[in-house]
Amino acid sequence: TDESSYFWARDAVSRWQTRGIISGYPDGTFRGNSYITRADLVIIANKLNNFVEKNSKRVSTDISEYDYFFNDICTAVNKGIIKVDGDGRIRPREYATREDAMTVFAKLFNLSYGSNAYEYLASKFSDGKDVDYNNLKLVAGFVDAGFITGYEDGTLRPQNNVTRAEIIAMLD
Repeated sequence: TDESSYFWARDAVSRWQTRGIISGYPDGTFRGNSYITRADLVIIANKLNNFVEKNSKRVSTDISEYDYFFNDICTAVNKGIIKVDGDGRIRPREYATREDAMTVFAKLFNLSYGSNAYEYLASKFSDGKDVDYNNLKLVAGFVDAGFITGYEDGTLRPQNNVTRAEIIAMLD
């Protein structure tokens, strides 16, 4: 019922709902302009590759076996889709950034860019230099494969939180 708020991604959202990768809310909304959590990003990635595991061992200090995302987070770590931070955390309840999404999907689809990824991103986007050094090749690979083109003003906005509709547009 809220399609007009994310009209630019309406067709993509409909396609991915039909495929069962995403769903709306019980009140009939999709809330495409709402930010997505890191946990929900991982759940989508696992659905895309049919990653299903039963896990009993906690992989980070900030999740519990009682969390709705426990199996998905553990599976994503085991599959190498996400990493535990140096402090032992995943931060599943925090909002995912556009860079988080590009990195997760680049890993999922085995996308990477050559040794000059920094120069590539800097030449395409005025804020390409804002991508974390550890993710440069993955983000550049995602961009190079055509999954994302950035904004009309020539920015990528990698540190911005990503919305539900943006996630679907990237995948579509």
